Amino acid sequence: MKLDVYVPGKKKRGEETVSSSGKFVFLAVLVISFIVLKIIFTVQFAKDSSMEPAYKKGTVLLINKFSSFSKNDAVLAKLKDRENQAVVSRIIACAGDTVEIRDKKIFINGVERQIVIRDERIFSAEFTERDNMSIITVPEDSFFLLGDNYDRAYDSRYFGVVKSELIAGKIIFNIF
Repeated sequence: MKLDVYVPGKKKRGEETVSSSGKFVFLAVLVISFIVLKIIFTVQFAKDSSMEPAYKKGTVLLINKFSSFSKNDAVLAKLKDRENQAVVSRIIACAGDTVEIRDKKIFINGVERQIVIRDERIFSAEFTERDNMSIITVPEDSFFLLGDNYDRAYDSRYFGVVKSELIAGKIIFNIF
């Protein structure tokens, strides 16, 4: 009976290995794929609870940088007054739409939009625009953003409408 003995670094007769050109092609495809993915997509953590229950704090989000945006899209928006900071919010109004908040009721173009309320308190506009906000018209090339967690979100009620160039991308899905 003849036994095959494995010797590291020594090939058996008839055994083929991957050629160096095959390794190069594999590595090149891997590097190009990584670069393309890095250009088109970005990964971001949900840093607060403003989009709960859709995206919990700490959730890893995959964001498409080249997607078009429309109402109800969850997006990553850069803050014009805070360098290197961004928020995850939902687009609820686009250019030309009107937005008004009366006693925690949101009206888009005069039609009430249903939201989830967790905090039953209603604050006056003198204290915060969270629950009462005068009617505004969203300017051209801008969006009004609102967090899903209405009572805890930092969104357009506080920082105003967001220009489209400050939208970093559309959330495709949460990774985990």
